Order: sequence, then C-alpha cells, then structure tokens
Amino acid sequence: MSIKILICDDEQITLDNIAYILQKEGYTTVTSLTGKEALELLQKDNYDLLITDLKLPDIDGIEVLKRCKELHPATEVIIITAYATINTAVHAMKEGAYHYLTKPFKIEELRILVKKALEKSALKKEVHSLRQQLEEKNKSSVQLIGSSPKIIALKETISQIALLDTTVLITGETGTGKEVVARMIHALSPRSKEKFLAINCSIFSESLLASELFGYEAGAFTGAHRAKPGLLEIANQGTVLFDEIGDMPLTTQAKLLRVLQEKKVMRVGGTKEIDLDVRILAATNKILSYEVEQGSFRQDLYYRLNVITIEVPPLRERKEDIPLLVHHFLKQLQPDKELKISDRALGRLMQYDFPGNVRELKNIIERSIALCHADTIDVGHLPPDLRQNPESVILPIEESEPRHFVPLAEHERQYILKVLEMTKGNKTKAAKILGIDRVSLWRKLKKYDCDI
Repeated sequence: MSIKILICDDEQITLDNIAYILQKEGYTTVTSLTGKEALELLQKDNYDLLITDLKLPDIDGIEVLKRCKELHPATEVIIITAYATINTAVHAMKEGAYHYLTKPFKIEELRILVKKALEKSALKKEVHSLRQQLEEKNKSSVQLIGSSPKIIALKETISQIALLDTTVLITGETGTGKEVVARMIHALSPRSKEKFLAINCSIFSESLLASELFGYEAGAFTGAHRAKPGLLEIANQGTVLFDEIGDMPLTTQAKLLRVLQEKKVMRVGGTKEIDLDVRILAATNKILSYEVEQGSFRQDLYYRLNVITIEVPPLRERKEDIPLLVHHFLKQLQPDKELKISDRALGRLMQYDFPGNVRELKNIIERSIALCHADTIDVGHLPPDLRQNPESVILPIEESEPRHFVPLAEHERQYILKVLEMTKGNKTKAAKILGIDRVSLWRKLKKYDCDI
C-alpha cells in the first residue's frame, strides 16, 4: 500500500517542487493551493502525512493542522513557514505538529523530516490497530455461548443495561456463568477500557476482606508496615463485581453500603475519605430476600444492589445450547486438535440435568478429552453416571412394591416430600438430611411445584 502525502501551499512553484521531490522517493502526493481545498481533501480521504504552509490565502495553516488532527489523529503534520519565530514553532508543536520547516529549506532536510514523520505516523497506526485487536479479542473472549430464546433475551438485556452505569444484581445457580455476564456488562459499557475486578466474598475472612476492599494505612494493625490502597481504589473508574455477595459479613456489608451511598471510601485505620467512581455489580446463588428475612443480609444493602436484577438461566432450561457449548469447549480446550463428539455421547449430555450447570459441562468435556486417545469422544469417555441412558433409570417408591416404578425425577420429588413430612416442614433439617443446602432445596420445591 503506497504512502499518501497531502501538500498545501499557495505558491505553485513550491507546491510542484515538494511534490516532485517526494514522488522521486516513491510517495503518492496530492496538492492543494488553499486551506479550504485541503480540508475538503482531508474529509474525503486519509493521508499519512500533511505538509502545509503556515500562511494561506483563506485559512490559517494552524487551523488546517487542528482540523487534520480531529479527522485523522494518526496523521503527522509538518508546518512550512517563511516567518519562523520561536512562538510560531512552539504554537504549532502544541497543536500537534510533528515539526516545522523554514523557507528556503534544503532537499535533504525535507527528505529526512518526512521520513521521520512517516515512521511516527506508521507507529501510531500500528499501536491503534493492536489496541483495536486487543479490545475485540477481550470482547470476543467474554461471551455467552448459546442461541436459545433465554440466552438471546439475556444478551439483549445485557446490551441495554451495560450503558446505564447503574448497580446490577446477577442471580443464578452455581456454574451458570454469572461472572461471564458481569464481564460482558463491563465490556459493553463506557468503562470497558478501565479495570474489571471480580472479588469472591466467600474466600476472605471478615478482617481480610475489609482490608483488601478498602485498603489500610501504615500501623492500622500488626504487620501493616506501609499504607496499601484497597481493591476499590485500584479499580477506580472501572467495574467491581462482588461475587457470592450473600456470603459477605454484615459489618463489611455496612461499609459497602456507605460506599454505594456516598461514593467515598476510607482505608482501615485512616481518617481521610477518598473519592470513588466505580460501577458495582453483585452476583449470588442465594435468595437474598430470604437471607434478609433470616437477618444474614442487610435489607438496605439489598435494596441498593437490587436496582436491576438479571437472572442467569440454569443449563437444564436451555438444553438446546448444549451442542454449541460442547463444540466451544472442545475448540477452547484443544485448539490444535480437531476433536469431535459422537451423537450417542452428545445425546447422553442432552438428557442430563447438569446440577453444576455450564461449569460442570466444561469439567465433563475436559475429563473426556483427557481420557480420549482417538479423534472422537464417545459414551465410554463420559463419567460413569452418564454412560447409562437416564430415561431407563427407574427406582421403586417402596421396597414393598417392587413392581411399582417411577421416573427418577418423580422419585426425587416424593422422597423430598417424605423427608419434609418427617421433619414437620422444617426445611433446614430436611436439607441437612438430603445433603443439600436450603437454597437448593428451595429450587427443587419450586421446580416440582411443591407448595410447602
């Protein structure tokens, strides 16, 4: 691709001489006798370099320079003047000129200056291109895989709320992709070029979470030898996701509420408030309204977080996405190998309910890849509980009635009801006997439409 240079000068002889010199160097040149014509050319096309006289009959050369930078930031500009002064040169450089030439100038001086200016222009364009590629890569790496109605609706919701810069509560079962949703919101938001931090509230102790979130001053506690900014400070201007927000200690909840209300943060052991501008997202697999009733989550914080709620559907409610997800994980986990999956194996996956959701599916595919030494994953490479056809699994309700069989789902429903009857409706005790948590029990009751 040839390098294009726009030359603007009101003296025809100067214009022709510069064009002739640069054409001999292999550059493509376009000439203009007025500033107005130069601006029209700049609006129609992109140039690698603009060489313009400072004094033009209609528009000042500085004005042409400014307009060029607005239209094409990567285009370098060389100012030519017969009225060279320190002030003129400084003003031109402040407005973005690469350099200036004084009339009369030497041919070699022009050649060297043009070469250096073009090198800088090329570097700017390369950096811009790399940034665009990186941004596209980041956005494409954060994606919800699927074309089911529920996923299409979810994507539309994300694209709408991403621009609102408000707090969002993301709910859904474990492994559904709540963090992926949060990263998509950030990637599509005006804050996309700033930091995104995901903080898992369940893995920190109360004191450690507070010091990590808000930072601390030197001497705030034993071992605090120097001041340390908190994660909220580090993420300023960006987006913070509080994952597993339902596990955040009550004292930390109070401090987070203050951050949301006042847009300020105070380090542990500090006395000075620090202004904060971050977008807060929160994710949980718990029913926060229930946690509020139980007193383990602050009601005022719940209302603050619950400005907009997004529910991520479980995989069992969008099984038509399983083939797309499987092929995505095969490509992601084995990028250098053309690995396939048999129809039989895919059929078994389609029949499975995935209590661990998308995360569980990915783990299954990863395990199957490790066991598969051929080019196709088959039923034998799946976990043992997926090797038999789920539809053929039938269990007796009572041992005294060996001929009375029901599907596994119905067996589970009746078993849960019997445990609840035994515990006189105490869901906490029932969940403990069943080996699941209260939220999982609540979801199963909702799934089986059990009014208890």
